[in-house]
Amino acid sequence: MFFNRLSPNAVSAKPTFSPTSKSSRRRTQRQLAVLGLAAAMALPAGIGAVAHLRAAEPSGIILAADTQNLSDADKLKAGQKQYTNGQYDEAVATLNSIKRDSLSDDEKKQLDDSMKQADSAAQERKGARAEFEKGQESLNANNAAEALSHFRAAKDNKFADAATRDKADAQIAASQALMQQTGGDAKTLYKRGREEYRKGDWIAARKDLSAAQDAGYKGGFLEESPSAMLAKMDAKEKAQAEKMAKA
Repeated sequence: MFFNRLSPNAVSAKPTFSPTSKSSRRRTQRQLAVLGLAAAMALPAGIGAVAHLRAAEPSGIILAADTQNLSDADKLKAGQKQYTNGQYDEAVATLNSIKRDSLSDDEKKQLDDSMKQADSAAQERKGARAEFEKGQESLNANNAAEALSHFRAAKDNKFADAATRDKADAQIAASQALMQQTGGDAKTLYKRGREEYRKGDWIAARKDLSAAQDAGYKGGFLEESPSAMLAKMDAKEKAQAEKMAKA
């Protein structure tokens, strides 16, 4: 037989519930929460790190294993989603695994269009990584101006992955610092970019003029500045794109 501490006049073998029971349960929940936190803190650091990394993973990422048991129509949707997520290599692999004959005519057209987009984006991404590697080689050879040009091209590639862009950013700063230490001439980049611009090689011109601009070159007397030439290229490319869209 037990005495109910909440009611001094009652004696019973069964607990008597009162409004204070809710308060007790809340205290118990808080105590359990504290114990749970203490247990989590006692886990090995590696386990906590893995949990943190998993929590940081984008929720929309589609892995190759996720597409293995899908129908071809669903694989098409998954591949398109991977492209939208920026998973270009994964999108190419998923789309290539689709049996074309199992698709409707509309889905076949979507597959063709999606494959072109994903393959082009994957190649562009490879190009960004290649530019970064070339920049690293130039930097290792103490050719800061050339390195700056390649790193800028890697960073400006809209299909580059975040890791490549971040590394390129850091190496752009390293290249600029080396140019200052060694007296590297940003005008060399400017002259080369200007010549490429005049020849119509705008891809190379944009790379070198951007690098010259990053190195602080603004143009000499009666020289058109790098920013002005870059602005002209942007305007002409925009006009051409609008013209093609109307055609």
